[in-house]
Amino acid sequence: MRIPHALVGALCLGFALANLTRPPVVLALGVAAALASSGLVASDSGLRVVALASAVVAVAWGWGSVRLAQLDRSVLSARIGTAEWAVIEVDEPPRAGAFDQRMKALVLRWGTLSVHEPVLLQLPLGRSPPQGARLRLLGELRAPPGPSNGFDEAKWLRRQGIHAILRGQSFRVLGRRGGIPGIGDRVGRWLGGDTTPGLKGERRDVIEAIVIGRTSGTDQSLLDDFRATGLYHCLAVDGLKVAAVGGVTAQALRDWGIVADLVPTSDQSARGLLEEWPDFDPDLDPINRVFLPRADIATDTLVAGLQEMGWEVDDVTAYRTVRAAPPAARVRDAIKNGSFDAVLFTSSSTVRNLVGIAGKPHPTTVVACIGPATAKTAEEHGLRVDVLAPEPTAEALVDALADHGRSLALAAQEAGEAVLRPSQRRPGGRRRAT
Repeated sequence: MRIPHALVGALCLGFALANLTRPPVVLALGVAAALASSGLVASDSGLRVVALASAVVAVAWGWGSVRLAQLDRSVLSARIGTAEWAVIEVDEPPRAGAFDQRMKALVLRWGTLSVHEPVLLQLPLGRSPPQGARLRLLGELRAPPGPSNGFDEAKWLRRQGIHAILRGQSFRVLGRRGGIPGIGDRVGRWLGGDTTPGLKGERRDVIEAIVIGRTSGTDQSLLDDFRATGLYHCLAVDGLKVAAVGGVTAQALRDWGIVADLVPTSDQSARGLLEEWPDFDPDLDPINRVFLPRADIATDTLVAGLQEMGWEVDDVTAYRTVRAAPPAARVRDAIKNGSFDAVLFTSSSTVRNLVGIAGKPHPTTVVACIGPATAKTAEEHGLRVDVLAPEPTAEALVDALADHGRSLALAAQEAGEAVLRPSQRRPGGRRRAT
């Protein structure tokens, strides 16, 4: 076994052990010193490697324990729900969401209390503090949201040492931070000024976005114009860009302070995203990797399409779709005998799973689908699709169903017939695709 490989593996093992249990630091360092001493005097090379690797495990174990203890320690968590004047430093460029802008910040003072603790800063949309700015504001500490829709924001923030959300309304800039972070901020400002001498407004924004990848201050309408011309990939030199398959996903990203850089404008599906995705260009794109988290039942359309365009795809299963247990017998009977007026399918998996656990809806039941792919799956299962949403959102699907109901009622009135709900109609034969 090569010594470097053994030591690196020992380092990783020690960090992993710190997640399981945290020994006293003094004990870990004492054990490491003893093992290192025995390894240095050992005559057998194999025993020497084992002893030194064990010493590295002990050091990493103690070091990881100290680091995790620091992440778990919080002075501000006990003050959640209180409001005070605070002095903070902005650690990253703000990210605008649908209702506010978010950024990581470091609290230096909370009222009369001197602290040094990271928080997630939330400010209203509008004026944005620059990265590295030291601010004074009146803020309120709030607890991070818990688990919701499969995501635990509190746990995610806690892993970064953040235990509180600081909500403010206005702020005053006191100055800028110093030290090594301040040097990094000055270098970034120097690069921005050196690449855009004498330029202002949109021209400056475009040059900054292309040369140093700074798009946080760029007007959204200008970014939309770049997307429309097909040149948006020129602004991708700052590394990570985010794409969303549709408007609902993009809105969910905005709720977390992340603005999607690419969203299909017409066909909001994997195929529509591929149509607007640029080919990989080694002269323009610094990296060619795409991280694709998706469901276990998703098709390979997006993966195959991206690979054909020259992108290297890291395909990761982010969640699994599990078929629910069959509903109660009375519910299954109601589905089959037409007691429900309508059924709304929001994905192809909802079609397959409902038919699998409860059977096909009765022919009189109105079938509404959120998009073409879902409608195709419904037809493949022998269902006739009555309503197709004009765009793949729940709101559009509900509105389309309401419009369909109004059209049925109007048609019945014009024909001089009684207006009946679908569940009140006379049962017919088995529904088939047309």
